[in-house]
Formats: sequence, C-alpha cells, structure tokens
Amino acid sequence: MAAYLDMKNCEFYIQDGYAVSGKVNNVSGYAVGKTSITIDGVTGKMETGILVTFAGHGTEYTVSSTTETTGNTTAIVITPALTSALVDDEVVTFGPHRVEITIGEGNTTYSKKKNREYKLNRGLLDQVRNGDEAPLEVSMAFAWTYLSSGTSDTMPTIEEALDQKGLASTWVTTGADCEPYAVNLVLFNKVPSCGAETKPWEKITFPQFRYEDLAHDSKAGLVTVTGKCNATDALKERLASS
Repeated sequence: MAAYLDMKNCEFYIQDGYAVSGKVNNVSGYAVGKTSITIDGVTGKMETGILVTFAGHGTEYTVSSTTETTGNTTAIVITPALTSALVDDEVVTFGPHRVEITIGEGNTTYSKKKNREYKLNRGLLDQVRNGDEAPLEVSMAFAWTYLSSGTSDTMPTIEEALDQKGLASTWVTTGADCEPYAVNLVLFNKVPSCGAETKPWEKITFPQFRYEDLAHDSKAGLVTVTGKCNATDALKERLASS
C-alpha cells in the first residue's frame, strides 16, 4: 500500500553547484564499513559537511573531518560508513555544498504550470496549442533560528545559503555564469519500511531556484521563501531505501 508523504520522514536541503574530483589512494581499496579514506589529486582543504560521492556508487556521504599534507586534503573521514567497497584510483567527487532546511511548523509547496492557447473558429472553441513555458514556482517556510553564522560555526545559515553571503560566500551557483546566483533545493522523502516490505525513497530536486521574496515572521518564528526555478518541472527519482 502506498504511503502519503509525511514531512516527519523528509529531509530538505539547499545545495550549490560546487564539484571537485580526486581519487582513492590505497592499493588495497576499502571494505564495506570503513570510514577513513586516503585520497589524492585534490588541491586545497576540503570543508567539513560537504557531500562526497564515489563513481558508480549510489550512496551520498558527508565529510566529517579531513587530514592535510602541505595544505592539500589527503585523507577524509566520512559519514555514514561505506555501504559498498572501494578500489584504488576510484574517482571521488566532493560537492555540492549543502545545508539542511529545518521546516519546523512550516511547509513546502510547489506549482508547475502549462500555458495553453485556445483558438476559436468563428467564436467557437476549435484548436488548442501550447503557449510559452512557465517557470516552476516554489514556496517554503523554515524555522527562524539564526540568520547569520557565528565565528565558531562551520556551516552557513539558510539565509546565507540563499544569498551567497557569510559562510556561503564561496558557494557556486547552479545556474549559468553571469546570471543571478541560484541554488538547487533537494527534498528526500525517506518512506519508512513497513514490516517485511522495504519501501523505496524518493529524491525531488528543484533546479536553479532563485528566491523573489524572503518574508520574516517573528511571532510565528518562521521565514517564508517564495521564488522560481529556471525549469518547468522538478526532477524526481526513486532511490534504494538505504
């Protein structure tokens, strides 16, 4: 039986367009369950909290800590532990940056539109054709905690991520160069398993989102964001449950 979406089972993120690649550096590879990975081919220090993926693997990991040699990251500790084995020289990709959105008592909605043109023949309905494309509209309300990051913080706030400011000032747009800064909004619907039945998760991506209104409600403790995506629809894909 299908389960209705429940926000308690969802995770919602803001992600940028950053991506840097390196390789696994261990002739013996790494077995399932390992968390410490030696790498090479990366310039500079990787940030904690950034996503990590390995070529051919479906699982997304997060960098918990790093080790540097002459200023370049040469080892990482990942969360969760490896769900599949790695081989030497396997490509590892760092990025995008992301920050989780705490919805709290808020909500997330989106609307896709199709413009239709109804042509008349002597005043009567005749033919229908598609009109101009319309951008996907997204609205979300997240918990108003801090709007700016502190000196000891390692992750930007949601507002900083949307504005490319503070700890998100180095974030990379998901849109085209020379266009206004954009991010991807990513919703994971992690449907819980029921008895012996394993239910797949779903990943929904709202690409190239740019906000147009950022409304702050101190009484409700919410910040409401509305904007549009440079796309006509969200990207949807089924995932394994773990």
